Amino acid sequence: MKSDFTHLNDIIILEDTIVDFTFLQRITQKLLPYASIRHAHSIERFRQLFEQARPTLIICDIELGHENSLDFFNSNQILEDTPLIITSNHPEFAVPAFRLKAFHYLEKPVKMTELSEAFERIESHYKARTFTPVPQNSHNLMVNTDKFISFLNMDEIVQLTADGPYTHIRQENGKITIVSKNLGSYEAKLPAYFVRVNKSVIINMRFVDRIRKDNTVIELRDHPPVEISVRRKVEVMEQIKKFFAGEL
Repeated sequence: MKSDFTHLNDIIILEDTIVDFTFLQRITQKLLPYASIRHAHSIERFRQLFEQARPTLIICDIELGHENSLDFFNSNQILEDTPLIITSNHPEFAVPAFRLKAFHYLEKPVKMTELSEAFERIESHYKARTFTPVPQNSHNLMVNTDKFISFLNMDEIVQLTADGPYTHIRQENGKITIVSKNLGSYEAKLPAYFVRVNKSVIINMRFVDRIRKDNTVIELRDHPPVEISVRRKVEVMEQIKKFFAGEL
């Protein structure tokens, strides 16, 4: 298979299970026939390989015996500029992985089509010479209450909740502003880091802390959890993945 991924020429696979490493190596080599693939079975071995030559891509499992690769990558800023693909059998690690700015989270067993899509996205970032998302500018949402016209910093809005013809806007500090407009009138005014999770609630993905394994409930940092409707589940999860991958 001819490779179009010209920048992905040196890869370290951090995987402690030899069966999983062999499988990943085989499908990676099919997609990147000219790439150098190095194997690290532990974080200590990864340190050694990284010091020898900085890779252009890291593919890693999360649980490595008694070690956790997410903890390691979170505490080593030198690794932040190197694209990272996380693989795991545990979907509850998806949100922490995307918080780490992993370019992709792939469930095991990894599919070649999904791996190819991850490579394409990373290659496009190399070509654009950027690895971090462009930060969103702070915006204010103008709302009319009975007595005031208020300007709410959108970065500090946790969620908007419908209540008939009214909308309750909850801010990071716990303050709730009630406005006499329906939820739909605000949806188009919100930045891309907001997502509608059910008929009545829009959340700010900056406050997502955890998602239950069945993808039915989102737990927000320091605020009550919200339910994801069955009809919106796929769309919501895709938006959250894009957000934490830096695509929004």
